[in-house]
Amino acid sequence: MSGLRSLYLGLQHDIKMFATTDLDPEVFLLLDRDLPPDVLRRFISPLPLLPSYLQFLKRQTSIEFISCNFTFANTTAPDIVLSHTTHPSLTEIQSLQLDRNVLSIMQHARIQKLRIFGSFQLPQNWASYAANLVRLDVMTWPMDLETLLKVVRCSPRLQVLILAILPGLEQEPAPLIFDHLGLLKRLKVCAIASVLAGQIPTTMMKGCYKCESLESFVFVTRTVGYKMERKGTKPRTGVYDDDWFFARHDNFDLLEWALEQDDRIAKICD
Repeated sequence: MSGLRSLYLGLQHDIKMFATTDLDPEVFLLLDRDLPPDVLRRFISPLPLLPSYLQFLKRQTSIEFISCNFTFANTTAPDIVLSHTTHPSLTEIQSLQLDRNVLSIMQHARIQKLRIFGSFQLPQNWASYAANLVRLDVMTWPMDLETLLKVVRCSPRLQVLILAILPGLEQEPAPLIFDHLGLLKRLKVCAIASVLAGQIPTTMMKGCYKCESLESFVFVTRTVGYKMERKGTKPRTGVYDDDWFFARHDNFDLLEWALEQDDRIAKICD
């Protein structure tokens, strides 16, 4: 297994019928015993794993990306400690929710890219975890303005932000969303998802001007996506048609679009 760079652990049957007790711990004991150190770059598993199963990752000091589901993790189990000192290449985490296991990794490693597919409840001391973030994707957990402001203030280096908002925030005469987003001086890519139907509000389009570095903006209402791309690198004129390319996409897949940004994000982060 010395040539193994990416490891995926999944099931052939429906994961909804899966319980942690169905998984043979021997699999992870074998990984801990037989997997050579410093070979893995990526570890991915949609299974609900106990932190104790992932002790083998401590020996994988070259790992760069971890995608795990800790939803059913035993709350009495020890945290996973993967620090920047021992795992300097670990910069990206993907998980179902922002739980104590994810926070434990973020606290000790320099995580730059975070994608959460479910619950995104910020801890009181979020700034101590999020200072290194340049990319945050929480497209399925609607934020209120207070949470968004906390995200912005605690992660001033954000260059890519994908989020969902509570219904009605996009309908305000002058959306406060962009007052907050405008504080992110390095923000280049932004996507906002709304549960409402209809066209993109004009105020949303105008709000993009508050984000000085913004190059790409997507507004998604249910299945319709409205995409704006900055025209060239010249200073903006303030005239919408002169500054932006605009396109409407029916049946827009925000997740697919977000994944397509990875190449662009990598260039930004390097």
